[in-house]
Amino acid sequence: MVIAAVATLMTSCDDKKSWVEVNPPIPVVKSNEITFDESTAHDMTVIYNNNTEVYTMALTGTDPYICTKGLIGTLPEEDCVLEFEYQLDKPLWAWSLYFAPPYEKEVQFEGLESNVEWTPITVNISRYREEFGWGGKGKLLRFDWGTEKDRTLRIRGLKIREMTDEEKLEYDAEVAKMAAHQRLADNFLKYLEGNYPSSITNVEVTTDKVIISGNASGSGTFHLADITPYDNPTEETTFPSNRLTAINSGSFTVTVNRKVEYDGYEYDRLLSRWAVIKTENGRDTLDSHARYADVVAPIKTPDYIEPTNKKGVLGLGTTTFPDGVKDIDYLGCGVGCFGLLINEMLVSSSYSGQGGIEKFQYAGHDYYMSVAQKNEVSRIINEYSSRDMQCNTYIQCYPKDYSRDTSMDPIVRHPDCIGGYQCAFNMTNADGVNAYAAWMTFIGENWGDKIMNYFIHNEVNAPEEWCNMGYNQPEAYFMDYYLKSVHLVYNIIRQYNQHISTGITLTHWWNRIEGNGYPGRLMVDQMKLASKAEGDWNWGLSLHPYPSNLNEPSYWTRDGSKATYNLAKTPMITMNNLDVIQAWADQEENKYQGKYRVIYLTEQGTNSVSYSSADQRSQAAGAVWFWRKLNHFDCIKGALWHAHIDNRKEFGLRIGLRRYADDEDQPSGRKQVWTVWRMAGTNREDQVFNTYMNDLGISSWDEIFRDVTIE
Repeated sequence: MVIAAVATLMTSCDDKKSWVEVNPPIPVVKSNEITFDESTAHDMTVIYNNNTEVYTMALTGTDPYICTKGLIGTLPEEDCVLEFEYQLDKPLWAWSLYFAPPYEKEVQFEGLESNVEWTPITVNISRYREEFGWGGKGKLLRFDWGTEKDRTLRIRGLKIREMTDEEKLEYDAEVAKMAAHQRLADNFLKYLEGNYPSSITNVEVTTDKVIISGNASGSGTFHLADITPYDNPTEETTFPSNRLTAINSGSFTVTVNRKVEYDGYEYDRLLSRWAVIKTENGRDTLDSHARYADVVAPIKTPDYIEPTNKKGVLGLGTTTFPDGVKDIDYLGCGVGCFGLLINEMLVSSSYSGQGGIEKFQYAGHDYYMSVAQKNEVSRIINEYSSRDMQCNTYIQCYPKDYSRDTSMDPIVRHPDCIGGYQCAFNMTNADGVNAYAAWMTFIGENWGDKIMNYFIHNEVNAPEEWCNMGYNQPEAYFMDYYLKSVHLVYNIIRQYNQHISTGITLTHWWNRIEGNGYPGRLMVDQMKLASKAEGDWNWGLSLHPYPSNLNEPSYWTRDGSKATYNLAKTPMITMNNLDVIQAWADQEENKYQGKYRVIYLTEQGTNSVSYSSADQRSQAAGAVWFWRKLNHFDCIKGALWHAHIDNRKEFGLRIGLRRYADDEDQPSGRKQVWTVWRMAGTNREDQVFNTYMNDLGISSWDEIFRDVTIE
């Protein structure tokens, strides 16, 4: 596991002359010095000073990386701590290491703060050496410095050394933690798939009570257990006595107060699961599956807002260039979506940023909202609702140091987050759960009648990048945690809108995965198991069916081997084979109350390799194929093109409807794909789309659809 020490931010250093040159190097036990291979530098320039032994790296592009020289011999087994010191003029969002060759084993870390002082970084690579078979002669490290350019990074003292005694203790603790995570994962799967003698049959949450019905089977000592989101019932052998209610064998109905004092909070049992516990020989064990609320008393009862059409653009209206809002009307979108991030909105009482703060209460505690962010969210939602668009949102959390108020990070973000672009919420303790619940309650009270669908986190089958809660966590451990987050959002928000759904957001990987992630279908199947075990709820799919190669726009000719028409075997679901989504939705076992589950394609786009007319046309042809498919399938409620505008931080891709905002020829100019997306769903669709049939290699639109093999 990663053990990294990053010094706190001391001062900004826009003036590089302020860098501190004299600072004692950090002490070492034993070291194997490694050096950078300057010839491998990409999107950066590198200068090495022989006198100071400092590398100065000017990051000039959005994919800056550099390799070390290969090891000249096998690295001693005890050398397992990577160490260096750095100075940096502007912060980096994240950085990562490839343990190479091959260049497949990447590990991401939290960003580097700007600092004029020499700042030590240590990473324990013991686990990676073992997992990747790294450390032999010729092996090297590739340092990837994120996606931000126009930064100057200085590195010295790069080495791999032994652990100190303190680091050994820390590493042993991390190993023990990972073993505990694996046990929880194993137990969670047994729990989901298991059969229990007793059962909880119904949970109703009223305005001030919770009514739980069920059956305690057989003889013995039974209790009804109140399980909070920060409890792990599969790991408990003694449940807290203040969360237990004695029950007799047989059928029962228990009524308890909805609010109760737990851990210093006026806890709302709306968030709880309820299970039958049996006590034998002083040991508590689960005797039933735990069940979430089936019925929640409404505070508001708005009507469901249907999308007027399936067309949308992710984040449309949130951009600031002059035509940003106008494009909502130009493009004729019926679906809107934007992101809500807890640490963009929730701040501390001492926050002094633009607009000030708004105090509100939850669970007997004071919380504070950024007024500026509240106003911006209201503006975006009003842009959508005033046009009768359906409004949807992502629920997300930034990793370390990218919050509006970083003092909130220890409360709201997962304590095991080690990097990535986004992270999991902190649901490990009462402080984190109640802060999360306070935020969602604020959202419900202010916009719950306007937002219809909540996409929980982002691309959760690629968690190290998009929902980080540690490196290479067991899939079932992650899924147990993710389900708690989903239910917290669902139970709070449906007080304000009984129609809402929660969507699990997945990459294009379906039956397979590459890298440290999970197959999407495995996670979906576990959602189904959880629905059966703990009570069904209105969950759906939030899919990102990008082409198999995001750089190549002609996916209809390139995705054949990775995006097939076999639901049980296709590695991916891409824009090419949307047919398999309809096949999945048509199966009765995948429906909710006899109807299709809510399915949105919430992020995808094709790339224009350049702004040449030919490359733009290939991008636009991909949009034509995509629209014709998604509009044909009844189960898909809407699709959000990503992105509105090309973004230089997006790994060199040009997947937007418009050019880069700083493009030299046409800043934010409309691309050919903009016109295609505008014409989609209009009476001019056939006229425009038919001109792309030759590009797609078809003579009839029927040719783009395929029969799907289910198993």
